[in-house]
This record gives sequence, C-alpha cells and structure tokens, in this order.
Amino acid sequence: MTVFVLKIIAMLTMLCDHIGGEFMDNSIPMRCIGRFAFPIYAFLLAEGYRHMRNDPDRVSAHLGGYVFLALISEFCYDLLEFKPLKIEDMITSQNAIITLLIAFLGLIAIDRWKDKPLHMWSAIILTACANFFIMSNYKFVGVLLVYAFYYYLNRMENMSYVKKLAFLLGIFIIYLPIYHWARYNFCSLEAYIDKLTVANRCWYLTHIAIAFVLAGYKGELGYKSKVFNKVYKNFYPAHLLVLGIIRQLL
Repeated sequence: MTVFVLKIIAMLTMLCDHIGGEFMDNSIPMRCIGRFAFPIYAFLLAEGYRHMRNDPDRVSAHLGGYVFLALISEFCYDLLEFKPLKIEDMITSQNAIITLLIAFLGLIAIDRWKDKPLHMWSAIILTACANFFIMSNYKFVGVLLVYAFYYYLNRMENMSYVKKLAFLLGIFIIYLPIYHWARYNFCSLEAYIDKLTVANRCWYLTHIAIAFVLAGYKGELGYKSKVFNKVYKNFYPAHLLVLGIIRQLL
C-alpha cells in the first residue's frame, strides 16, 4: 500500500460519500464506502507532516495551502450541504479541511513542545476543543484521530502487519464510540444505544476494513506526479463545487 494508492482511495470514496448522502437519500452502501475518506486524509496528513517537520519552509508552505483551501472549500461545502443557502444553517457545520488545518497546527505544536508535556497536552486539548466549538466536521475527535495516527506512524517501522492492524483497530475502537457520542450531543448511554442505527453499525464494520488497508502501508510513495498531487490537493473543493452546483440547480 502506497501514498498514491491511498490518495486514489480517499478521493473516490469521498466522492461516493457525497453522492450517496446528497443525491441518493443517504444510501447506506455509499455512505459506508465514504467512511474510508476522512481516516485516510487524516492518516496522510500525519504522514506528510512527519516527513516535512524538519523543513520549516515546507511546513509554512503547507500551512498556507491549508488556510487557502479551507477558505475556498467552505463556500463549496455550504453549496452542497445547504439548500437554500441560509447563514443560520451555514454556521452550524464547517468543512473537513478546517478540521485538517487545525490538526496540522496541532502537529506543529506537538512537535515543538514534545519535551514539554504540559504545553503539548494543552495544545492537543485546545485544538480539539477549537474544532468542536467552531462546529467543524468530525467534532473534536477528528483532530485527535490525526494525532493518534501521528503517534502510530512514528512507531510503525519495526511492527509486523499483525501489530499494525491491532494498533489501528485499537485507534478506531476508541475513536468511533466517542465520535458518535459527540454527534448525539453527549447523550445518555441508553439514548446512545437507541441511536446505533443500521448505518452506524455498518460504519463500525467499515472501519475494520480501513484498518486492514492502512496496516498495509509501508511508508512508500508509489507513483509520483506533480499533476496528480495538484489534483489530489484540489479535489475536495472542486468536487464539492461541482456537486453543489448540481444540487442547487435540481
């Protein structure tokens, strides 16, 4: 499994997710396929930062790129998510690039303060809370998922496939219940169990498959292409814009 293959999977599954969610009445198969996208994007963000962390110029360039993409993506995201477009609706949910941007800032802080536990944990908590309170995608847990992958990637090189798989399954076993609990406004255990719909149960099974895929990653880039990298970088806002225009016209 290479970075190139993971990027292909992320783009295609995200497209399936948004088509299934907006045009196919929340099709469970399509949405389950779509669950692959964010974990892979989070994984690749952590891996990308791991390789550039000692190059301040690259880190600054990527940070600026995320800020630009986050701003552009917000309009495209609102275009797809809300019909008609109303400010009171649009402020209730922000796009996933904002989540990744906040996580990227957190990774910078974690790396800078790795020898200062109080500072580091403060940054982790503050970035997770920031993502939650601005109502960006994946609540506070999406940011923490990036940090969990970063921790894993820094330790995976000497692991067997089985150990990698067990580690990743452990991450998802913690991530999923907390994420769903946050989505349901931290409801009671009884209410949470009642809300474990067929779709949610399928999401749990889907993340087992994601763990198998990510465990096969060995740190290889695979096919290299500047054109492809630009397509990957801009695919999120571009596909949202196209789908959003179609939805607004229907």
